Amino acid sequence: MAKVVIVVNKRLKLRISEKMQQVLKERKRPNTEADNKMNLSILLYHEWIVPANNESALLKAVAMQPVSVTIDTSNIRFYSSGVFSGTCGTQLNRAVTAAVGYGTTDDGMKYWLVKNSWGADWGEEGYFKIQRDIAATEGMCGIAMMASYPTV
Repeated sequence: MAKVVIVVNKRLKLRISEKMQQVLKERKRPNTEADNKMNLSILLYHEWIVPANNESALLKAVAMQPVSVTIDTSNIRFYSSGVFSGTCGTQLNRAVTAAVGYGTTDDGMKYWLVKNSWGADWGEEGYFKIQRDIAATEGMCGIAMMASYPTV
């Protein structure tokens, strides 16, 4: 059963998720009333936007639930293990699944634990660690620039 995700944001504008837009484009025939009743379930939720460029606010949000983040993956695609602390920009080009946790290495480096959508064969079984609490307010690779999570 396909799911339509409609986001009700703070301005109460509705939008259909990118996934559902793709599903609708791939259909070979228009929706019928029966399609709407039988094949689609609708999930309504509010989207809470984490204050931009604020890793402290992101930390508080991640402590409560996974948070959707968007980052610049120009160099992260080559990640295999450890904490990514290399160079990257802030051209947000990839919405990763979620920042799901945080931690500190034995040598004191703080990091975000992020679940990626590239599958379990990438990184550390589909996860990667990226340096946290850097001097740049937008965070490493822009992780703190555009983050949000649903509230019911």
